[in-house]
Amino acid sequence: MNKSKLELLNKYFDAIKSSELKSLGLMLGSAKTGTKKELRTALNEQIGNLNTLWRLRESPTGLRVMGIDLGISNFAFTTFHWGKGMKRPVLKDMYKVQLAGDFVHLNEGEISPPLRPEVMAMLGMNLANWLVKFDSNAYLIERQRSRSASSSSILENILKVMILEYVLYSNLQNKIIRESLPVHLFPSLPKRMVDFTCSGLPIEQLLAGTKSGSNQKSKALGSNLLSKKLRIALCRSLVFDQISGKQRRFFMFDLDPQFMERCLAYPGDKTAINFYEISKGTSIDMDFKQRNKNDDLCDSLLHGLVWMRWLSNYDTLLAFASKHPIPDTDSQNQFKQLIEDFNESHNKFLLTVITHI
Repeated sequence: MNKSKLELLNKYFDAIKSSELKSLGLMLGSAKTGTKKELRTALNEQIGNLNTLWRLRESPTGLRVMGIDLGISNFAFTTFHWGKGMKRPVLKDMYKVQLAGDFVHLNEGEISPPLRPEVMAMLGMNLANWLVKFDSNAYLIERQRSRSASSSSILENILKVMILEYVLYSNLQNKIIRESLPVHLFPSLPKRMVDFTCSGLPIEQLLAGTKSGSNQKSKALGSNLLSKKLRIALCRSLVFDQISGKQRRFFMFDLDPQFMERCLAYPGDKTAINFYEISKGTSIDMDFKQRNKNDDLCDSLLHGLVWMRWLSNYDTLLAFASKHPIPDTDSQNQFKQLIEDFNESHNKFLLTVITHI
């Protein structure tokens, strides 16, 4: 990023309240908690990440994103392309794969790779070698929540996914350095993705349309299952908006023509698409439960999408800095209004994007 613009933005940051810095954190995918100094530091760090994405988008090949949701049985990713001059990104494809068997050998009777260093190392290496063939230049890898491996409550499959995050990141980083690849890796925090996509949804209103009793509804408000259902409903709404034949309401991304064809050919209810049925993936047939588990594919879509929404909001900040190079009283007020406008627009989107779950 142009150093002078970063310095200018920080002058605007100087004159706003902590609540407005937190709104900027939501707007750009930065931290929303901490002291004013900590919020500023986090914003500047995230701006550095977004500027890297901005430079990739302005390059001849454009920004080629892979949003990754980690899992051993349900490893999912969604690819996007956003080139210079394009109004918005294009969703290229979705993949869901069974890592066991496809990327590491299983002995007879094994249904999951054993938790051994040589097995997880081989899995990470083979997976990284395959993922780089997609020619993405920005890998947004779901960050795993920190847990203690000594805890008796941590299941082995959770430990495997935690280890997978590190071995995959390490193998991709080594390939980038060894082969001088123009590729960047970004940890994508699930909480920030969920905050951006779900924090303003009208949950009680949506639950009112379900068959759950009032007591169940109140319990559901904070449940992990509800959060998954909301994210799936959000993705279905954004896709259906483009294939319904009606005038589009949302313009977060476009669908690649080939992907759109698969969506249009979906034989079931197109408002409730099973993303597994339109995704590509593993050579190993998944069982019924895995085939109907959509949260991993939807989370991979959202991990990619939120970063590009944050990049779009970063574009707005850059345009403001270019238009207002002198942070006087009038421009400071306009900067605060820009933050308010984002909040209003984002809240309006969240209030209307989902009609049922």
